[in-house]
Amino acid sequence: MKKEWIAVSLLLALPGLLYAAPHQASAPKQQETAEKPVYLFDLLKKQPYANLWKKTVWDKVPNKKDPNFSWLKSGGTTSPAIIAKVGNETYYKMEACKPHFCGGDYDILVLMNKKKVMALQLYALPKGNVANGRKMEKMYGHPTTLERRYFDAWKKNFGH
Repeated sequence: MKKEWIAVSLLLALPGLLYAAPHQASAPKQQETAEKPVYLFDLLKKQPYANLWKKTVWDKVPNKKDPNFSWLKSGGTTSPAIIAKVGNETYYKMEACKPHFCGGDYDILVLMNKKKVMALQLYALPKGNVANGRKMEKMYGHPTTLERRYFDAWKKNFGH
């Protein structure tokens, strides 16, 4: 009786083992072929992204030597991009910050594709200046009304 039970158990388990074996072997290949994360600093090394960033953001920076803005040339420290659909357009969506000051007062929210860049910079000016430590915003690019609403909702959820 015990031998029959073992034989029946093996027969029942055999199809599952045969099915699982080839699928387990192919799992590492799926992981190896998964897309690598995309970061703003990587995109800025490629065309057309580099030219779009220079023309839309870096060339529009009010004072390239000001620490509030100088880090924007390289794109700063960024989160991996996610894909965002706004209206009929698809963008890389990234959050970036001034290196060594993340989570503070030097942030930028970026939507970018091969045709367009829009970025909303969020920063604070030091107390004692005209803004007296208030949070400031600077929009780079020309968002549509729908894209502007997207940035407003994103900014609100971002914590600024």
